[in-house]
Amino acid sequence: MRGEMTRNVLPSGPCTSQSDCGDQSYAELVFCMPTSCGAAAGVCTAIPNACPMLSDPVCGCDGQRYPNACFAEHARVGWHVTDGGCP
Repeated sequence: MRGEMTRNVLPSGPCTSQSDCGDQSYAELVFCMPTSCGAAAGVCTAIPNACPMLSDPVCGCDGQRYPNACFAEHARVGWHVTDGGCP
């Protein structure tokens, strides 16, 4: 139909590697976030463009502390809730 916008649908669902979340053209848009740190399986997750400046700290699977889950996902890192520090 003329004038109708086409929406690109990002890959979603379970993954075991980045290739499960689409080809190279999706690498800047989606990443395979592990269901828990060290897990072999994960879920294709959209990478946020911008994050709110809210303090709700999480610990990234890379051992770094992030201000909130959005910042971890922006860095393409899985995370878990923390009490303020990372082990």
